[in-house]
Parts: sequence; C-alpha cells; structure tokens
Amino acid sequence: MESRDIKRVDMIDATTDFCDSNTASTSGITNFALRLADVKVKRVLIDGMNQLGGGSTKGVTIDVGVLRGLMTSKAFKCANATLGFANFTNNNTLRMLVKYTKRQLDKLPKENVDDVCQQIHDATSANIAGATPYGIVASDVTDLQAAIDLYRTRNGDSRQAVISRSQANNQAHIMIREVITELLEGQLDVMVNTVEETQAMFWSGYFQARKIIDPGAFSTVLKLLVLNKANNEPIKNVKCYKDAGAAFKKSSNLGFVTYKDIDEGPSSFVLKHKKFEDLAIPLVMISHGKKHDLTVKMKPIIPDGGEGNTVVKEGNLLTLVAFNVNTDDITPHDDSTMDIEALTGTFRVYAGATPTELPGAVFLDVIPGTPFHALLADFATLIGLGDAKPFLMIQYIGPGTGHWKMTFGDV
Repeated sequence: MESRDIKRVDMIDATTDFCDSNTASTSGITNFALRLADVKVKRVLIDGMNQLGGGSTKGVTIDVGVLRGLMTSKAFKCANATLGFANFTNNNTLRMLVKYTKRQLDKLPKENVDDVCQQIHDATSANIAGATPYGIVASDVTDLQAAIDLYRTRNGDSRQAVISRSQANNQAHIMIREVITELLEGQLDVMVNTVEETQAMFWSGYFQARKIIDPGAFSTVLKLLVLNKANNEPIKNVKCYKDAGAAFKKSSNLGFVTYKDIDEGPSSFVLKHKKFEDLAIPLVMISHGKKHDLTVKMKPIIPDGGEGNTVVKEGNLLTLVAFNVNTDDITPHDDSTMDIEALTGTFRVYAGATPTELPGAVFLDVIPGTPFHALLADFATLIGLGDAKPFLMIQYIGPGTGHWKMTFGDV
C-alpha cells in the first residue's frame, strides 16, 4: 500500500475509533451507526486486499468466518435490491437467481456459499441500473465481488484466479477512496455537522480525527500488537495500562493498541484480559519523532481447545414483548458457541442500539424443534451485534406466552 493510502487508512481508523468512543453524541441520528458500520465493512475488505498486495500484516490474517459474514451480508443486500427490480418487472428468471433469505445464505455449506453469492453478484451487476433505486449503489456490487475473492482465496479455492499484487493494491486504493468520498465526506461528515451546536466538543474532536496527518508530524507513536501465545491470533479487548496508571486503552479487533503523541523516554505497560495471564512489559524506550512497533504474546488461562464455562439464560415472554438478554457475564473467545432454542412459540433474535429497541431489517427467527447453533463470533456477525448495536435482544412473535433458552458454551 502506498504511503498516501496508509495515511488515509490511519485517518479512517482514527475516525471510527473516535466515533465508537462517543456513541452517545450521535445516538439521535438514526443513520449514523449504519453508515459507520459500512465504513468498518470496507475497512476489513481493505485489510484483506492489502494482505494480498503484500502489505505487512505482522502475522495477522482475517478470519474466514468474518469474511463469510461480510460476503453473505453484502449478497443479501444486493439480492434484495435486485429482487425488488425483478418483482417490479415480473422477471421470474431473475427472481429465482436472487431470492434468498439471510438465513438461507447463512446455512449454505462453505463449499457452496461463495458460488451462490457469485450468482447474486452477477445477476445484480447485469441489472445494476434497475436495482439501484431499490437500495444499493455500484460500490455494493464491487464490494461483494471483493469479499467473494477474499473468501475464496482464504479458503484456498483452486477455482479462484490469482489476484496480482497490483490488482489487490489498486482495489484497496479504490475502496479507500470510496470510504472517504462516499461514506465520510458524503455521509458521516454532514451528519456530524448537524450536532455542531449541541455537541461542540464531539464535533471538534471528530473533525480533528478526520484530518490526514503526515506521519512526520507525530512526535511519537507506539503500536502494540497483542497475540495469543497458543495460536498467534490477535486478541481484542485487552486492557493496556501505562506506567501503573488507572487509565487504560483497549486493543482493537485486530489486536492493536496505539498510543499517538506518547511522551518520549522509558515507559512500562501491563496487559490484562480475563482469559489470559497478566503480562508486564517493564521497559519500553520511546524515541522522539519515531514510530515504534512492538509485538507481545499473552498466555491463555484456558489453553486452546480447553473447556470453559457454560452459561444458560432462559425465560418467558408475552406476544411482541422484546427483552434485552444481559451478557455482562459472558467473556467470549475463539471457540465460544451459541445455542438458541424456542421451547414454545417462535422467537426473533436481533441486535439493538438500545435495550428497548424493536427489531429492524436484520434478525434471526428461531422456531420450535429447530434450534440454532453457531460459533458465538459468527452469530454476532449474523445479527450485527457489536459496538454500534451492543444489546442482544429477543422478541416473542408467537401467540400467548413463549419460552426461550440461550446457551453460551465455552465462555
């Protein structure tokens, strides 16, 4: 990746980090969290293309489950827009190519899911003019193809044509430009401008993060990469304490803890995570005007493949009542699982921005006799559970009273 694009990606990361840390300031803007989620999707695809283009990843690879979730979500969006056009024109052939529910896409075997997504991409691309008024833009189609290519490459699919470094870097460059012009300048910036008077500090901080800064302008930067000693995978949500202070920074989804404009001289750090032994870094010498990269590995308390706790939550709900399932006692890791049972009646499971939010366009329906089972990480991706929508919600959509049960395994 060129230095110009690296600086732009740093700006995108700084902007999303700032927004994630100040969600209350934009809680009244309905579309803000949705567009911020679009930025994060693009960011994952940019990382994937950068890796294929020969960019330094320091041992980090994008999880195939994350790629699958992004691929099927983009396919579902493109499929529904094209289905709307097919229904309007009464085109049964086109309708059959794209008529898939999100659940159907998520349940497809890994050997077939990319082929179905490719079918949806091709049908949408061939009818882009008709599908666009139904809720997509051209970049949705190109993003879907990028996700398919990355998923196939990550799976070692022999049918996938080799993507050259120049092609991958060019695709990353295009997506970076789309994030800045379409999502930041065209969407988030204008929404943030509406709160300049009521949220002046947030407004100022946001546009400070939006500046593309010459790396030479930083006095000092320290970037820690935190890995699992058992499998060399990045660890997210590690608390990093500096110089025995009470304040801490949390590692990102890719395991990075970044200190910008850190004071020069010696510093010490302590890393803490519930699933790992504390790690002390007694001395890091910080030199003025330089970027420092440091990789550390934490030893898991529960070894890879070991068994953790099982947490069961269940209850009864009346028709159309929505309930927030408290997950404060859940600490997931790579092997954590999720089982959902509708013991009586049908339930709708979804992610909410608030603990009282009703279901929107993305949800999972569970019916009696057909329990849902998946890795907890895949389940979170499926319903969009994350920073923008942190509340796990369940609603009873059957008659009378329904009984539900959720089992969190190996947490």
